[in-house]
Amino acid sequence: MQVKLLQLNIWYGKYLEEIVSFVKKHDFDILHFQEVSGGRFSDRTNDLFTVLKEELGLSGVQAKTWNIQGEKESYEGNATLFKQSLRLEKEAAVYLKPYREIADYEKRDIHQDPRCAIVTTFSLSGKRLTTVNTHLTVGPNSEDKPYKVEQGKILYEYMQTVPTPFILSGDFNVNPKSQIVRWIDTLARNLTTEHTVANTLNPKIHRASHLFPPGIAVDYIYVSQDIQVKSFSVIQDDEARLSDHLGLTVKIEL
Repeated sequence: MQVKLLQLNIWYGKYLEEIVSFVKKHDFDILHFQEVSGGRFSDRTNDLFTVLKEELGLSGVQAKTWNIQGEKESYEGNATLFKQSLRLEKEAAVYLKPYREIADYEKRDIHQDPRCAIVTTFSLSGKRLTTVNTHLTVGPNSEDKPYKVEQGKILYEYMQTVPTPFILSGDFNVNPKSQIVRWIDTLARNLTTEHTVANTLNPKIHRASHLFPPGIAVDYIYVSQDIQVKSFSVIQDDEARLSDHLGLTVKIEL
């Protein structure tokens, strides 16, 4: 059985219509989204998780990482969406930094933002597949920082307990030479580096214009060694403008 997955940091839904159109066109089975938000923190001042499920006709699992104090509807988090034909057996949220309410998000220390991973296990034609959808904290650059490594170590240690076959993807906010990536590289195939992807940021709209060229690879898809990869690609801006990050896609055979 083949499974097609899209990895994308959706940038608070700034290009929501384009995302919906692209997903419908390409018939993905599973979507791993980060920066899924709601309320005044969202670009669309609504609940992106609910809108995406309704617009795409998909089921989903959400994990909020924080909300604005006194405004439960104003949040940020991750979401894993999937076809209703897939049977979800288990779901969990693994917090790399605990969930909390933030009194003033405009003045917060973004390096201390809570982060998490969504873990989902599906039953597919008698086989099981676990997917892990994560978002690691940002920093002034893509290099290791103590607060990044702390979160990365929690993810690394958790991934050692995940049964195969599995897919791990996310916006790691670190480059391929970082300790975090080198840790995960010991556990699974890093398709971003296997395919010599040098940049996963959108040079046309990303706010860190000083990075271009050449850009930096900070988004990753990993697969366990027992998975057969049929295809992998990076979605360029001229194919579909989806976010300030470039989407990654993988098709696997179970």
